[in-house]
Amino acid sequence: MKTENFSRRRFISTGMLAAAGMALASKTSFASSIFADKPNSLINGVQIGVITYSFRSMPGSVEQLLQYSNALGKKNTDAEINYAFNAGKALGCTHVTVELPEDDELTQRLGDKAAEHKIYVGYHAHTQATPTLWDTALRQSDYNAINLDIGHYVAGTSSSPIDFILKNSDRIVSMHIKDRKFKNGPNAPWGEGDTPIKEVLALMKKKKYKFPATIELEYNIPAGSDAVKEVIKCREYAKNALA
Repeated sequence: MKTENFSRRRFISTGMLAAAGMALASKTSFASSIFADKPNSLINGVQIGVITYSFRSMPGSVEQLLQYSNALGKKNTDAEINYAFNAGKALGCTHVTVELPEDDELTQRLGDKAAEHKIYVGYHAHTQATPTLWDTALRQSDYNAINLDIGHYVAGTSSSPIDFILKNSDRIVSMHIKDRKFKNGPNAPWGEGDTPIKEVLALMKKKKYKFPATIELEYNIPAGSDAVKEVIKCREYAKNALA
């Protein structure tokens, strides 16, 4: 399969073996081997990150990419769900993420398991997002939380996510940053869509929110560039917004 045809679902699901191997390794030695120079992406109090999906177009095998377990579905056994939480804790994670299920019984089950393990489940949504989409899951468990994608939220609601963030900041565990246009519009280079990235980052700075703002590179990479160069551009955009 060509890299450019690698779907998100395929990308995530094939990461299980890599995640298993990393979970068995010392998280200290693993981090030291990758981050020998100890980079710091905490910019004026806002933690900037990047998700591995941003590098899906780069050459290399799946085993060469930092990936994570995809074991939080309705058909997964309790043992598999426990493994996902244990793998996350072994890697030093505060939460795991999964697409928000339509099944309320599943979010209750995952919330109960998350409470047992004392690690959050951040539920992700695409353009089905609404201001009340997460309400049921949040009521079910203190360990059910939000993995907000502000680009998808803007595209799905044709509105700013600022009010939603203000209302739910204590339940957001991570945030994907991308630029999209209103009315289910396409992804765009940062600053060219309708997503108020600068305003969101400024809010995070002002309110001293501790959840990370993670870069998700999803717009078309221009000719002559690559994913690494574009992610650097996104980071610089965020840095300038937080100056």
